[in-house]
Amino acid sequence: MSFLGLAGALGTLLLLGGGISTVLLARKGSINVAEWICLSWLFGVCAISFLLWVGGNFLNGATLQSLVGGLALASAILARRALSRVQPSLRIPRPRNWCEWLLSAVLAIQIVAIFLISLKHTLGWDGLFVWEIKARYAFLNGGVLPDAYFQGPGRAFSHPDYPLAIPFAQLWIYLWLGEANQFWAKSIFPIFYGVGAVILALLGSRITGRRWIGLLLAILLFFVPQASLSTGSAVVGYADFPLAIVYLAAVGYLLASLKPENSESAVPIFATCLICLPWIKNEGAILCLVAAGFAALLILAGRLPRRYCFVLVPGLVMAIGWRLFLRSVQVASTVDFVSINKESLVGNFNRLPSIYRVIFAEVSALESWGIFWLAAGLAVLFLIYRWRYLTERLLALLIVTPLVLYSGIYVFSAWNHYLDHVASSVPRLLMQLVPVGLLGIGLAVSEIVYGGRRATDPPVEAN
Repeated sequence: MSFLGLAGALGTLLLLGGGISTVLLARKGSINVAEWICLSWLFGVCAISFLLWVGGNFLNGATLQSLVGGLALASAILARRALSRVQPSLRIPRPRNWCEWLLSAVLAIQIVAIFLISLKHTLGWDGLFVWEIKARYAFLNGGVLPDAYFQGPGRAFSHPDYPLAIPFAQLWIYLWLGEANQFWAKSIFPIFYGVGAVILALLGSRITGRRWIGLLLAILLFFVPQASLSTGSAVVGYADFPLAIVYLAAVGYLLASLKPENSESAVPIFATCLICLPWIKNEGAILCLVAAGFAALLILAGRLPRRYCFVLVPGLVMAIGWRLFLRSVQVASTVDFVSINKESLVGNFNRLPSIYRVIFAEVSALESWGIFWLAAGLAVLFLIYRWRYLTERLLALLIVTPLVLYSGIYVFSAWNHYLDHVASSVPRLLMQLVPVGLLGIGLAVSEIVYGGRRATDPPVEAN
């Protein structure tokens, strides 16, 4: 019975996300089935959780579940009609030579290994006391988080101000199971790993023009312990890995939009990713702002048509709307940061050297990162060296800018021992940039091995 409930929860989630991704991908005239499945999962998680949150303001229990399930079914029906009008071709990516077959097999083994490891691994601290606790509270209250949860100072340790994408995806599973079962709730995280690895392979292949590089990047993700096996990884129920994958998708489709023939389909997918970012975790609002900011610069510079100004709005509306909701329920949360103003900046600016020493010590920890950050740093330097090309320039900035913002925010830490604040949270923040860093490594490798241009975009001077 538990398996049937899980199948119903995941199936309706994919129906809703599949409806969204079908409409977006059908614009291209052809649909990559692997890409469709991955985007269906990402958008389904965010859409189901958002509908549960909005619907929970009016309904609860079986009525709420039926409404959201009905909307998922309606989404699938509308997508089917869209397909019948456009009639895009379906493409299943197949390995073309022995190298691609070998790399695909290794990647498949890694994904299976992550699933098996997650079956044996319990949820970590954040997985239990920040995310799953919200799903459990809501399940025990008919699928709705009561205002008392947000307002109770005794629950501030669980960060009630954090968005609800991950816990309400777990809530959706609980509603279908009829019980709050942590074993099945954690199943969403190995799925995120599999989806993230495939998206990395697809985007890496497109950006570099070499499928073997994309597959290799997806394989290398497994060998970054902080991403695959360590605390904060994909198997312990932290939201940082899902956030990292959505940011990867946003960056990848923004880069894809630089080719005029791709922009019609890539830009709406990018805009949808921007909506998802602030709904997964608070730091997603920063990543959304970074990605939207560079999209705005591309529009102002004429690299993207001005009609795409709409992409800047939905993600910011989501971020602002969530903050307004928290203010309306008078959320009680821990005070980790002081007000960001000139006085705080001037008074604490001398913290920066110490902050960067702690961050450097963290990225140098081989047991957590291997040689990833060394390789990523060298790749960024190479991309900066290739500054005259727009793809290299943009990808380097999309890696470096969040890193600078994340490290700079500790200037405003309210902790008495602010370096403890850095040490305790910076591994999770760095985790959010790993897939995009791998994308940068792949682009640098492609340039070094093959040289020349890859027909991804013209030199800046050419236009």
